[in-house]
Amino acid sequence: MPIAHCIVSPTALNSAAHGSDPVENWAQLSEESADEMTITLVKREQQYGKAYHIMALLYLPSTWSEDKAINLKLSLATALANHFSMPVSEVFVIARTLESGEAVENGEIVNW
Repeated sequence: MPIAHCIVSPTALNSAAHGSDPVENWAQLSEESADEMTITLVKREQQYGKAYHIMALLYLPSTWSEDKAINLKLSLATALANHFSMPVSEVFVIARTLESGEAVENGEIVNW
């Protein structure tokens, strides 16, 4: 259930590789199944301070090992950089861990 909510600059959106699927690339790079992965893209209107073309907030279940979480963060950054034809230095990823019972899917609390 890795879910990435990404805020993307207009410049990056304009350079996106049309027809490519960043989830498939992320799954391939992380060696995880794409079945439960989600990437949501939102166009950034304004950003102040240190700017990044792509800022991602990644939600991961608490049951995943530290090594797996690190792999998912790094592979997400690479997949987003690939998709938007940007250097990985333009991608910032923050990860948050969700405990069992902190998510709702299909109207039900999700436990793991």
